[in-house]
Amino acid sequence: RDLITIEPDTSLEQAVGLMLEHGISCLPVLRDDALVGILTNTDIEVVLELLLQLSRQSVPEQPYAAAVLARHN
Repeated sequence: RDLITIEPDTSLEQAVGLMLEHGISCLPVLRDDALVGILTNTDIEVVLELLLQLSRQSVPEQPYAAAVLARHN
């Protein structure tokens, strides 16, 4: 199998898309073919938690299902 990797300037959106598309839980981060880090599901969860905290500060909390339905209407 070919190893799926990203570069340090790959957007978070692109990285998450690759992880979902390929069913993988981590991505090696390469710069000029040298390993400089690894992006993991845990890293994504930390970012998600921070974003949720920020959204709670600006918008009153509502049930998850209601928030999802509101976005799709």
